[in-house]
Amino acid sequence: MTSGDCFGTREFMKNDYMRRMTGAVLGIYGNSREEAMYPVYFVDSAGQKLDGFEGGLHAAFAPGQLPPVNAFWSLTMYELPASLLYANPLNRYLINSTMLPSSSVTLMAA
Repeated sequence: MTSGDCFGTREFMKNDYMRRMTGAVLGIYGNSREEAMYPVYFVDSAGQKLDGFEGGLHAAFAPGQLPPVNAFWSLTMYELPASLLYANPLNRYLINSTMLPSSSVTLMAA
């Protein structure tokens, strides 16, 4: 099961109330797995816990290396366990495909 399995119509979810509750807790109004995917990362590429307080976070795409999709994409940073947008000095909470043509977009100041 993926996070996309927690969203959809009652018919799509076959009245599975536990999955419907999980979707509401994870992020109400999410899209079904046919429409979106919601990967979640808690650690960096070295296996270290993601922590905006320790050196900040930076998301960058090399020229020509943007996410391989042909539709809208978005990266959003949340504060856990509250599941609220992460407050930061840039007042920037996401990067998405509408911010193009930049090849490198900083999500949060270091």
